[in-house]
Amino acid sequence: MSRYIVRRLLWLFVVIFFVSIITFGIMHAVPGGPFSREKKLPPAVLKQQNEKYRLDDPLWKQYVDYMGGIFIPRLNRGEPTGSYLEDYLVNIPIGDYTLEWMNFGPSYKSQSRTVNDIFRENLPVTAQLGFYAFLIASFVGIPMGVVAALKQNTMADYLAMAVAIFGVSVPVIVLGPILVWLFAIQTPVFLPSGWGTLRENVLPAVALGLGSSAIIARLTRASLLQVIREDYIRTARAKGLAERVVVVRQSG
Repeated sequence: MSRYIVRRLLWLFVVIFFVSIITFGIMHAVPGGPFSREKKLPPAVLKQQNEKYRLDDPLWKQYVDYMGGIFIPRLNRGEPTGSYLEDYLVNIPIGDYTLEWMNFGPSYKSQSRTVNDIFRENLPVTAQLGFYAFLIASFVGIPMGVVAALKQNTMADYLAMAVAIFGVSVPVIVLGPILVWLFAIQTPVFLPSGWGTLRENVLPAVALGLGSSAIIARLTRASLLQVIREDYIRTARAKGLAERVVVVRQSG
């Protein structure tokens, strides 16, 4: 298992490397630049901006500097200057030094902030939303898949798979407004926007988790049907093992 995990992690870095090169090349192949406007900037201002953000460096150096800032940690003993070059997402004090890691560089759209500032502002909310959506997907998908497998070819099975197909087929961008219209406008149980309270968090978490719950339900049903008729399952039942224990063990 450890060798498999290490191998998958190594392949992950290889994939990230090639995807980053392709993305970097495509972005530089597209006409224009981060400071292109309908009204062109004066050449002197454009040159100053390119020098400030090091966009006048060779492409290979821009790529190496950017990837190095993300993946290579550094030890810093000096006081921070406030430059975007020293804005790291991870800062761990180690004695007189600070371990700094993950600098995603400046934001060209909002030049008063860095990409790390945007991460700090939005990442906690994104993490909470992902966690709530995962809980909904698990607590809805697994029981639905188990019921569908135990009641194969019955109305419960057909209903569960219909819900699963609906969840897979309808994208979140469509499901979200439908939920808002039903449960925030027509029936004002939840709030249509915002984040922080239960009434604000439920609808986005349900919209994001329902599609994943449908996938989990289908996988759970298929896996349970595959093993539920195996010889060791019949042996466990013949020895008096409770049906609930058999189902829970196989579902887990």
